[in-house]
Amino acid sequence: CITLRADLQQLKNQDRPCEDITVSNCILKTCCNAIRVGVGSGIIRKAVLGNLVIRETRTGICVVSKYGSYAGVDIHDIKFHDIYMECKRPFLVQSSIRGPLDAEDQSLHDVEFINISGTANRGSLVQGNPGYPIKRISFNNVNIAYTGGEDAAEAEYHTEWRNPCPPEGFHLENTSEVSFKEVRLDFSQASQGYRRSIRSLKSTGMKLEKFQSDLPAMEE
Repeated sequence: CITLRADLQQLKNQDRPCEDITVSNCILKTCCNAIRVGVGSGIIRKAVLGNLVIRETRTGICVVSKYGSYAGVDIHDIKFHDIYMECKRPFLVQSSIRGPLDAEDQSLHDVEFINISGTANRGSLVQGNPGYPIKRISFNNVNIAYTGGEDAAEAEYHTEWRNPCPPEGFHLENTSEVSFKEVRLDFSQASQGYRRSIRSLKSTGMKLEKFQSDLPAMEE
């Protein structure tokens, strides 16, 4: 539905970042990503998206630095606020769409999700690359009720399209300083395929404050 890109090949001034963006008061519905931030090889920064309703959608909010053969996008200082969503996966935040890679790519840091509620049936992914973590991603006042989970299973790695759904509400990997404040994850209507509310792998500095869930959080 809505995408912020940094495809410099389309610009006369190829040093120009995608910045100073506001999006508000929209109702979104799609078989793909309601909001996608990424694609290209430039910079996306200083954007605020809020007062949105998302329905009947695969991925609510997708923030990914590297797609396909593009060099990757430097993404930072992005805020999402006051959103209601009914989707399969609420959040996808990745350095690479193919999952964790042994590559630097561009940086992805300082992204905020505030006052967001809704339903989902697949776990969210927050994944950086080994040695190049995604940094300072915050979830404040987020309330997600989960259903499904029959296809949730452990895997060597999880991606947007392939591999099973992670057996947790949030799967963190190669991250630094991801915070959850006043977040509630409800699995009472989900299957037993979900095992954890949050799983944090190869990550540092995860913070939980006033966090509520009927499943445990795990750091490894």
